Amino acid sequence: MTKTGLSWFDGWMLGTGSMIGAAIFVVSGVIIGTGGPSSFLSFLFAGLATLGVALCFSRLVEAFPQSSGGIYTYPKKVLKSDIVSFIAGWSLWGGQGLGPAIVGLSFAFYFSWLLRGLDVSVPISDTVLAILIIVILGIINCLGADLSRKTQMVTTFSILACLLIFIAGGVPRIDGENLSPFLPYGVKGLLRASAMASLTYGAWSTIPSASQEFQNPQKDVPLSMTLSIVTCAVLFSAVVFVQAGLVNHTILSEASAPLAEAASRITGDAGLLIGVAGLFATTSTLNGLIFTGSQLLKSMGRDALPSALGSTSRWGTPGVAILITVSGQIILVVTGLFLLIVEMTVFVTTISWIIGCVSAAALNHQTTRSIKGYIVPGFSLGFCTVLCSTLESMSLLLGMAWIGLGIVVYVLSFLTDTKRKESMTSSMIRHNT
Repeated sequence: MTKTGLSWFDGWMLGTGSMIGAAIFVVSGVIIGTGGPSSFLSFLFAGLATLGVALCFSRLVEAFPQSSGGIYTYPKKVLKSDIVSFIAGWSLWGGQGLGPAIVGLSFAFYFSWLLRGLDVSVPISDTVLAILIIVILGIINCLGADLSRKTQMVTTFSILACLLIFIAGGVPRIDGENLSPFLPYGVKGLLRASAMASLTYGAWSTIPSASQEFQNPQKDVPLSMTLSIVTCAVLFSAVVFVQAGLVNHTILSEASAPLAEAASRITGDAGLLIGVAGLFATTSTLNGLIFTGSQLLKSMGRDALPSALGSTSRWGTPGVAILITVSGQIILVVTGLFLLIVEMTVFVTTISWIIGCVSAAALNHQTTRSIKGYIVPGFSLGFCTVLCSTLESMSLLLGMAWIGLGIVVYVLSFLTDTKRKESMTSSMIRHNT
């Protein structure tokens, strides 16, 4: 995010910091409650499957290294379809741009937990706290990408340090009785937990969305995605194993701050440390997703949404796109539908992944037609299908409604933008001629 562009290290921080936030600190308890002590394996399985999807995106980045907007631009270049491209971008923005409302709420949960641990009364509601952190990070992103990068660096390394301390302090205190039975809900429970664990990896797709910001996108973007997913897979598995060893899985499934609950079994100070880490983690995730979500919206504003979204502020940041993204997050926070927002976010994000996998397979068909080029996209499509099948029907309906709303916005934008209509009409005439 400097003047010379992002390095692979910056990309690793962006991806790792975005993934390491709300899910592992909040949703991990529900996942452990679903799979039991064996749930640490579910994070390894989910990480491997997610890596397959990331490899599909890597192939697209290598073919189109200078394309901004990530998944929004790839279908347009490979599938030659503006509407499919728009659906992919709109879906990802819904998941990675507006979905972080749950991260704001997670920040509020940990902030309240931390104050209670210090015997301090919480002066304001969780909703107000969530809105405040979203507004603050929105302002930071408006003031410049370099400030956002420095914020991401501080929060990412602070989280990693806290989690490593938790693992080192927790391993000697693991109670073997908490790990038995290892598969209380059978293989089916483990597989369901694996699908849920994929929630923790969703934010890796923030990296290709900012591909144009990299110094060497062909090399740095795939490397950043791979390293961030591998880092999180190993770290998440270790953290969840220690969690399950410290506290019975049935207790963790009902905890609002499961990681802090487990850390408190080491010492009270450890619980407070993880409470602080939870604040850093949710801040890091929210900061990374506001940055990439607004970048995606800015790209869509150039030819699919109102052109004002593609404008930049005097600080060189997409001010209007950031304002819209932050406003949408605040609206979702006010609804208070935490779990429903989580599942809808997973669904619309997965739709964008599916389009990315299809685009990677189509690119292979247009170029090398190698059998290997179909295996990874096929495996990844199967993973995405299984993931969607685990979601509640209401989440699927809301996700489809979001996509439908996007199509309406797309059509209205086209009809009201005279210059864009004239440009597209001229392009069609030249093509026919």
